[in-house]
Amino acid sequence: MKNITNIKNRNKAGYITIFLGLSIYFFLIRSYPFISTLGIEAGNLLVLLFGPIFSLITLFDHQNKGLVFKFRRQFLLLSLSFIYISMLFYINGHFKLSCGEGTGFFPFIMTSFPPLLLNLVLGILLSTLFEKMLFRIFFWALFYVGYYLLLGYLWFKDGSFRLLNHLSIINTSDLLNGLSFSEGFISFRIATILFTFGFLYFCLTIFSDHFLSFRQKTTKKLLLLLSLALIFLAAVSEQYAKKHLGKDRTSLINQYKLIVTFDEISIKTNPQKVALAEAQAMLQEALLWKYRLKNKIGELSSKPITIWLHKSDEDKFLYTGAKNVHFALPGLREIHISGLNIPHPVLGHELAHIYVSEHSNTIFGIPGPGYFIPNVALSEGLAMALTEELNVENGLSQDEQAMALFQAGLTPDLESLFKENLGFFEADMRAAYIIAGSLINFYLAKQASNDRQKALTALIQKGSLVKILGENNFKKLLDNFKDFLHRPIPPYALFWAKQNFESHGILTKSCLKSQKTTEEKFDEAFLNKDVEMALLSLKDYSLFEKSDFLFWYLQQPIKNNEVPFLLALMNATDRIYKETDDFRLSELLIKKAQFFSLMNNFEMSLTTLDQINEHLLSPSMLRSVLIMKSFLLEILNYSLDSKLYQEALEILAKASLNNQLFEKNKFFLEMGIFSTKKQTANKAGLFAKYLEARIFMSSKDYQKALSIIEEIIPYNKELSLPIAAELFLMRAQTLKNLGRFSEAIPAFLEASKINISKGVAILIFDEIGRMNFLASHMH
Repeated sequence: MKNITNIKNRNKAGYITIFLGLSIYFFLIRSYPFISTLGIEAGNLLVLLFGPIFSLITLFDHQNKGLVFKFRRQFLLLSLSFIYISMLFYINGHFKLSCGEGTGFFPFIMTSFPPLLLNLVLGILLSTLFEKMLFRIFFWALFYVGYYLLLGYLWFKDGSFRLLNHLSIINTSDLLNGLSFSEGFISFRIATILFTFGFLYFCLTIFSDHFLSFRQKTTKKLLLLLSLALIFLAAVSEQYAKKHLGKDRTSLINQYKLIVTFDEISIKTNPQKVALAEAQAMLQEALLWKYRLKNKIGELSSKPITIWLHKSDEDKFLYTGAKNVHFALPGLREIHISGLNIPHPVLGHELAHIYVSEHSNTIFGIPGPGYFIPNVALSEGLAMALTEELNVENGLSQDEQAMALFQAGLTPDLESLFKENLGFFEADMRAAYIIAGSLINFYLAKQASNDRQKALTALIQKGSLVKILGENNFKKLLDNFKDFLHRPIPPYALFWAKQNFESHGILTKSCLKSQKTTEEKFDEAFLNKDVEMALLSLKDYSLFEKSDFLFWYLQQPIKNNEVPFLLALMNATDRIYKETDDFRLSELLIKKAQFFSLMNNFEMSLTTLDQINEHLLSPSMLRSVLIMKSFLLEILNYSLDSKLYQEALEILAKASLNNQLFEKNKFFLEMGIFSTKKQTANKAGLFAKYLEARIFMSSKDYQKALSIIEEIIPYNKELSLPIAAELFLMRAQTLKNLGRFSEAIPAFLEASKINISKGVAILIFDEIGRMNFLASHMH
């Protein structure tokens, strides 16, 4: 009787412990919707942390009533616990919701319950095999430590984001947008369920002496056949899943047979998709960055580096699971990139990770303060700082982008960013990269030029700014950096920051269902062309949220019959635009002018464009406005009523603000735009020839482009300053593309003296550096 009471007390304590543990766990993560609401990521983290715990709890079950009895009792505990945590996540989902792709109860249960059950069965097996508690715990610890070390090692050697296993988490992609609940994902977890019960029934056949009533209903032989059948079906389902989730490393090695190598760098790619010349061009790009990084970091290792070159993002995802990122594996000295553009947007950044790792003291090859503790912000900040030429966006340098983010209130907390890895993942990822790179640049710029390389390697080795500077000096550095971020920036930079960044990353960002409901109601209003209904659907939004939503909607492809409705909607919401900020108003006015053009109301289109403060526009926006004004003035001044001009305006009005449509469509050449006014001394003629030169450049007919540019460049003062500055850059670029480096370098230097942004200046000197490298290193 006393033993029974002790067993009941232990069971009660076990129940209390697990429910208390789950409650504490939820309390700690409740503010992170990505992992605290129903979805794949929440399921994965639950399995990772509580799978071994549920297995451990079964070890304390001392009732010697057979394996089936233990399974029933522990299964009840697992089920109740799972229902409890699911309810907590469900309730939390009413206040915040993960922005991941795989949200909902079904993805959550399929991700977590099968592996939790397998962990439970494993614990029951250990408790059945060993009577002494010490042995149970020892072999439990030995198994899990060994299993996770082996799992980590195999994942590391595989060089992929995909991690498929039955006992713990399942990862099929990078986590920037969360994991998708795909057919392959479901099939793999079905395999986990089949394997779990196959394994359980197999154990029952081995420990048949512990059977209760179950033994009377079937034979040991049939049970063994059933277990083998379930395990076989699990293997079939697993193979089906792997086939649908992507290709493995063996396939990568077998299919990427085109290899070009020089100076310990190898480009490996698929000869069916990438030409030899393209692979050689990428190798040349890698050698350029090796040369640049050697000048900044110092002597580099002679160990070989492999660059897996995928033609497209789809190919990269197929072989590695990397959907949204390019990536480097410092431990393997491997890089995976996609795209064949030169300059490549990220190759230098990824090579920086490899070469920085040569001075790192962590097991991962990532700078960090401890052997097992990486510093993600420092790692990415170093790669950004060492490849500043790759980080220019919209004419803004990396530092200007950081200033814009800071002044827009979108900067992550600087102290937590560099002291806690969690701080990096809580922030908008792109913002964290930019701020980290700018801060590292700021720190290195404070060092004497002769000591900069030494300071850089010391920072990598220490793995922490705090360790290098000390707590007080680190805080002083941050204060000085904040003062630096207060410096003046181009007016459009603030809008660029607000338009492209958020204050939260995917870990903390919440995507409430009410937003989806609003979109559905707005879609209905759009379909019925009902302006009042559209406005009503946005009633719960703030002014800026309304303008943000409308702006996003107006950027989508539209049909001609939708223009009157959208224009009426814009007129009805004029107050919304005027009460947000001037930058958002400028972009909306451009869109409004495009709509007027589509409705053949060219006077109103031009009047609308004249309301815009051009000083607030980014270079690409300003270019769009200048192009539109030129079209409109031609039509209005010369009373041209040609269908060709109407079609041209339609193309212009439908083009995205960020696309240079004359680079995308040869229609303008075919229709002979401005054919009546093409004399170079005429302003409209100059503009027409500028457009023609751009089109010839985009079609890689550089000789024709250059002849047009040389013809009109003496008249550059007749053009607006942004177009004139661009004309000088176009001349330098065409000379470079024609291989006439001796002429291109002075042309770039001449272009740098015109009124250009800091970001464009960086790109100009990047081009000059590339030509000097090619002239001196490549034969």
